[in-house]
Amino acid sequence: MAGMLLAFIDESGRPHPNDKATRPVLVSVCIQAPDMKAIDTDMFRIKKQILDKDQFDFEAKGTALITPGHFKNTPRKREFVDAFFNLVDKWNVRVFADVMHRPLNPPPTDVTFLPAQFRSQLVRIDRYLELNYPDKIAIALLDGNGQQDNKIALRYNNWMYRTHSGRSLSRIADSPYSVDSKITPGIQIADMAASVIRQYYEKELFSGTPTNSEYLASIARYYGILKSKTVDLPSTAGSTMARLQAARRVCPLCRERNDLTATRGGARASPACGRLPVTPHGSHV
Repeated sequence: MAGMLLAFIDESGRPHPNDKATRPVLVSVCIQAPDMKAIDTDMFRIKKQILDKDQFDFEAKGTALITPGHFKNTPRKREFVDAFFNLVDKWNVRVFADVMHRPLNPPPTDVTFLPAQFRSQLVRIDRYLELNYPDKIAIALLDGNGQQDNKIALRYNNWMYRTHSGRSLSRIADSPYSVDSKITPGIQIADMAASVIRQYYEKELFSGTPTNSEYLASIARYYGILKSKTVDLPSTAGSTMARLQAARRVCPLCRERNDLTATRGGARASPACGRLPVTPHGSHV
């Protein structure tokens, strides 16, 4: 296990025209295997101390915790969320995210198609290991009870085995593992992170935080913690990451993919922060 990186992958919202999320997000929280026990212990402790819940009796989930109503009416849940992100700040984790716009058309459902956001995450994790831990292998862990459970594991296998890009990722295990989010703290961490990032973009907090909203100020603070947990990943010419980056144009700050933001009128929307789109050289939150 010492030679493994555990990549917990979860989403907040789905890139589908019928989903209420306008900025769906896919997040990978990467944890060194030897660090997992201490993180599990921290999660158990704050659940017990703050909410008086046992580890397996309570699932830390963004939709049940990170809402304006819970912040206003349930002080203990707010205390838990604050304590949770304070722990994220101290943990040795890496966070990678893809922030999308709600599409106009449903995504393909063919089992041979792995959605672009999943491909992006796998390429980024592989590059992270190449630059920092070249002797380690990443294992992808997906929420087996969540929205991802739409033949994603089969699509993952097909892409890894049948495409040149997938086969080139030598530091990613060929098969993912589906886990139960109720008993897997790593997935709960990814869920909470994805919820914050989605709300940060849906509320356009990159333009500034309203001074009269304590809730949005907290979202901005949590986002800042998550942003500090990502790293820039320079690509090499001809690499899978370079090809992935060349296929899209993004803002250098918020890393929004400009090629995925077609408006209903047919024109491409500019990045939310107003900057000109450029080709990126790394990862993003």
